[in-house]
Amino acid sequence: MALVLGLVSSAATFGAPAKAAPPTAEQCATADETAQTLRGQGELRAARERLRICTQAVCPAAVRDDCTERFKEVEKAMPTIVFVGIDAGGNEIDLSAARVTIDEVPLADRLSSTPLAVDPGRYARELWIGPRRELRKAAYPSA
Repeated sequence: MALVLGLVSSAATFGAPAKAAPPTAEQCATADETAQTLRGQGELRAARERLRICTQAVCPAAVRDDCTERFKEVEKAMPTIVFVGIDAGGNEIDLSAARVTIDEVPLADRLSSTPLAVDPGRYARELWIGPRRELRKAAYPSA
């Protein structure tokens, strides 16, 4: 089966963080500092996860305000990708059962039209439909 795969890059906002025990003031400050380091290294996904910690209402106001602003900046800068499958006849292929890896690290177990956040940089991405690899290409997402 021939498969053409479209890739759309954009910036997007994602859902709320998972519920966990509220962070302490020290954990809030550490999350803010760690996020700044990660962002400087281009690890935007990891920075976003740290910023989700320190944007919580239980964090000190000064830290929370700083984290909220940084979170918005990271969200705006983070590239995203959307996969669309088209067969040789020009018909769209249902990719809901497909899984995606980037540099051999799972990115998604299922696909939809929801953009997937990635860090900027060059990657080898793979699309798997069932047990078969349908695509292996380099991607260059950038903010």
